[in-house]
Amino acid sequence: MAAQDRFDYLDKPNFEYDCNISMIELLSRLEKQFSEQQGDVLSEKEKQLQDYISELIWTEWDPVGVNDIEECRDEYYNYESGIYLFSKYAPLELSGYLYILHISYFDSLLDNNKERCGIIARKINRYSSDLGINAN
Repeated sequence: MAAQDRFDYLDKPNFEYDCNISMIELLSRLEKQFSEQQGDVLSEKEKQLQDYISELIWTEWDPVGVNDIEECRDEYYNYESGIYLFSKYAPLELSGYLYILHISYFDSLLDNNKERCGIIARKINRYSSDLGINAN
């Protein structure tokens, strides 16, 4: 094998990585926009929704598979705000947001992850709608 052949991969683009980075960047921009719309003050119903999201993503979504380890309870805290914001300002896109988090941040390619993300998004949106926070 020629020395050049061993390094051919260096010139090959990693399209999956590039796509993941661009999706994360898009989500970050939307999350920032929604955050500016939201402001700092939450109503009691919005706090209820955030608590519901926290519990649901820990018990049912759990893309890393750590919800049986109590010491890992904070694993998804950094994502709760974004999930809340998407549920309030872009409920139809919430399942896509969860899916992108699932594959991009957690590198989780389980067979049922699209379905699970859809189910979780539907539960969050239904609860949010019941609270009168979103229209879906």
